[in-house]
Amino acid sequence: MFPVCSPSLLKGKRPRTPDELPGLALIHHRNADAWRGWLAAFGVTAPARTLHGPTYSEMSLVIDAAIAGQGIALARSALAERDLREGRLARPLTEERPALFAYWIVCPKPSAELAKIIRFRDWLLAEASPTRPKRRR
Repeated sequence: MFPVCSPSLLKGKRPRTPDELPGLALIHHRNADAWRGWLAAFGVTAPARTLHGPTYSEMSLVIDAAIAGQGIALARSALAERDLREGRLARPLTEERPALFAYWIVCPKPSAELAKIIRFRDWLLAEASPTRPKRRR
């Protein structure tokens, strides 16, 4: 997870460290918990009143709001990579931390080495992780 925003937002007062984020417009996915946890990982305790900004129920809407210049959002590389590459989003800070959740590919153990399962797994990993080297288990 790392902060992203519209490149136009960086033309104004650009934050240089995580402790400069509270008080700026922060875009939230469902609530302020993700921002609170992300900031805490970098030693920043932010009063609730400083974590203001729009809240959206879907992560795709959070990314769209960041592109539209509504504030700074927390994003995962899988969701923001294309917009970063194409210049619709920028990273105001280099700090990042692992997401608190993950996705798993699950199947019965005897099926795991079937050719069709391997092909599907490899395709899914390639689609989901275009910026990461592929690993086989």
